[in-house]
Amino acid sequence: MVTTYSEGVLSEGSMDALTAIPDIGTEIEQGLGGVGDGDFLVSIMADDSLSIRTGEMQSAVMNGHNLILSIAQEQEAACLLHTRYLNGRVINPYVAASRAAPMTEGNYRLSPHGTPLYDQSVVLLGTVIAKWREGPPGSRPRTFTVIISDGADTTSRSSPESVKRLVSDMLLSGEHIVAAIGINDGSTDFRTVFGEMGIPQPWILTPDASGEQVARAFQTIADALALGAGDAQAFRQLTAGPPASRSD
Repeated sequence: MVTTYSEGVLSEGSMDALTAIPDIGTEIEQGLGGVGDGDFLVSIMADDSLSIRTGEMQSAVMNGHNLILSIAQEQEAACLLHTRYLNGRVINPYVAASRAAPMTEGNYRLSPHGTPLYDQSVVLLGTVIAKWREGPPGSRPRTFTVIISDGADTTSRSSPESVKRLVSDMLLSGEHIVAAIGINDGSTDFRTVFGEMGIPQPWILTPDASGEQVARAFQTIADALALGAGDAQAFRQLTAGPPASRSD
């Protein structure tokens, strides 16, 4: 019998992408949290590079994360939430949304170590897959992953193709949505950057670097989460792209 990703088996390319990251097992373990089942996994990686301070985006990202958290807390489905920063620090290993910590000025400490977008996206997706695989085939949770950056990669050893291999495997099952918010820095073509990482174009949101535009992007994510968390059919429809935001 040929096994498939829907049974939790990764392609050789995805395994190569994961094993190329030094100490990835330790990084994934930091995000897994304790033993606990969830119907829906919400995973967020927020940019914590120094440039995020430009244009007061730090507050906009905090508010957006906390909006997603509040929506996850409202769902009847058992939502587990995981938050990590782009430079690797974890503030929420997978935990029930009702017990997850919000992003605050106290825990959103900006890092001088650049933007390892590809490396840390591999770590994030590896963590999502590891948690998803804890459930038995046929009853695994649906997952919704959001990657947030205000610039292109600056320090990774991984390539965008490495990320794409993982995303492509995940999308085969119909049980995963991978979205990205690229906050306009005036130079980065986020549709190209995230597209090369395998993220479907409808799920690449590119707000201008204003609090209002970033808030609208996060609202789009929150609206999709509210639709897909409790309804498998609605979730599968969302794999084609997000709904119109209520702020439109």
